[in-house]
Amino acid sequence: MRKLLTFSLPFLALSTAAQAGPYITIGSEPDRAPNRSIYVADFDLITRSLDGGGDPSTMANAAMQSANPIDFIEAKTIYKINVYQVMENGGPIEKGGSTNFIQYFLAFKCRDRLVNIEEATAYDRAGRTQKSSMTEWMPVPDNWVAQAYKIACKAPEWEKAMATARQMATNFEQGKKSKKQPTDPFAPLQMQMVGSYAAITDMIDQIWGRYWPDAKQPEYENTMSPAELEKYKAQKIAELEAQSKKLGQMASDIENDLKMQDSMDRASDVAGRRFVQELQGMAGRSEEEVVATFGVPNTLNVNGNVRQLDWYWSEQTQEQVPITVDVIGGCSHGVCGAKIGETTEYQWQTVQVNCRRTLYFREGGTQPGYRLFDFRAGCD
Repeated sequence: MRKLLTFSLPFLALSTAAQAGPYITIGSEPDRAPNRSIYVADFDLITRSLDGGGDPSTMANAAMQSANPIDFIEAKTIYKINVYQVMENGGPIEKGGSTNFIQYFLAFKCRDRLVNIEEATAYDRAGRTQKSSMTEWMPVPDNWVAQAYKIACKAPEWEKAMATARQMATNFEQGKKSKKQPTDPFAPLQMQMVGSYAAITDMIDQIWGRYWPDAKQPEYENTMSPAELEKYKAQKIAELEAQSKKLGQMASDIENDLKMQDSMDRASDVAGRRFVQELQGMAGRSEEEVVATFGVPNTLNVNGNVRQLDWYWSEQTQEQVPITVDVIGGCSHGVCGAKIGETTEYQWQTVQVNCRRTLYFREGGTQPGYRLFDFRAGCD
C-alpha cells in the first residue's frame, strides 16, 4: 500500500532555478529507517509519440479507415515520463556501492491503462550504474505508478495545481507575501511539490533534508581521473548551454500560445456569430477535448506539423426570401382588379444549407500534444 508523505513546504522549495525542472513526490515505500525511499516525478520530461513511429500521413489514412479516427490515434499514442526513486540505503549495484537512486523510464498506453518500464537505471554515489527493463505491457498497479499515470495521462487534473505552484514561486521571487499560510496545491492529488532544480543531486539533497532530517546523507564518491573530471565538467557545461536553449524554447512556446489565441480571434472576426460562440475560449484545447465537445470528425488530414479535423452536416434554417407580387388596382371605368404594377415582398421560408467546421491543430505551445490554433466555419 502506498504511504502518503506528510506535508512540509518551505517557500524556498518552490523557488525556480534558471535551468530547472519541477519535481513532485508521488509516493513512498512503507519501509522504516534506514531503508526508506521516496518516488519523485520529473514534470519537465513528459512526452508522447505514436506506437511504432511511422509516417504521420500513413497513420492518418489508417485512422480515417477505422470506425473512430480519434480513438485509433489515441490507442496508438504512447505517453512517457521519468520517475526517480530516492533511496536512503539502497541495495548494492553490480560492481558498485549501495544504490543512491533509481531512474525509471515509464511508458503508458493511457486509454488502455497499461504501463511498461522501458528502462530502470540504478545509480550509486560514484555514478556507477546498473540497468534493467520490463518490456511487457501490464495493467497500471495501484501504487506510485498509478500516480505517474495520472501525471502522464490526466493533464487536466494537475495543470491548475502546477499553474498555482508557479505563481507561488513567482510571488516569492518578487517578495510578495501572502496573508494566508501557503498550502501545497498538489496535496489534493496526493502529491507534494519538492521544487525546481537543475541537478538531480540538488533534488536528492532536498528529499533528505525535508523528509529524513534524522538521517545523515552519505558523501558522494569521486572515482574520476583528472582527465575524466575535465571531460565531465565540459559535459556539464554543454548541458547547461542546452538548458539555456531550452529556456528560449519555453519563451517560444508561450509565444506560440499567444499566436494560437490570435489566430482564433482573427478567425472569429469573419465567422458567423453562432460559430464564434461555440468556439469561444477553445484556443489551445487538445484534440480529445474538442472531439468530446463536437463528436467524431468526418475527416482527418495531416500536413506537416498541422492536423486538420473536418465536420460536415446539413440542416434546415429559416430565411427571408424575396417574392414578386402583383399590385392590383381598384375599379376604373367598369374594370375591377386590374394589375397596375409589381412589388417585392419578403417571406420566411425553410431552406436546407450545408455546413462545415474545420479545426486546425499543431504542436508547439506550453502544453504537450496537438492544440487548437485556427478554424474555418460556415454554412451555404
